[in-house]
Amino acid sequence: ESAAILTQQYSSPGWSRMQQNLARASDGVAKLSRTGSYPKFSVNERVFHKKFGYGEVQAADEKLVRVAFQTGVKSVRAEFLERA
Repeated sequence: ESAAILTQQYSSPGWSRMQQNLARASDGVAKLSRTGSYPKFSVNERVFHKKFGYGEVQAADEKLVRVAFQTGVKSVRAEFLERA
């Protein structure tokens, strides 16, 4: 009954799509899949992030990159960085 009430309150296309994905997932959790590979970054490489600006890579693995920006050190997902 409460699910019906929520469905009436939130009737946007995104909400409906999420509910359909939840119903299809085997364990009740929507799964996101990513195809392709992550960009590789090296220590001391200059990078650019749309929100934080330019920075320098301090550490990197396949998915997560630690970058020193002017605003401080942030851990950022590799796909959100570009080479500067």
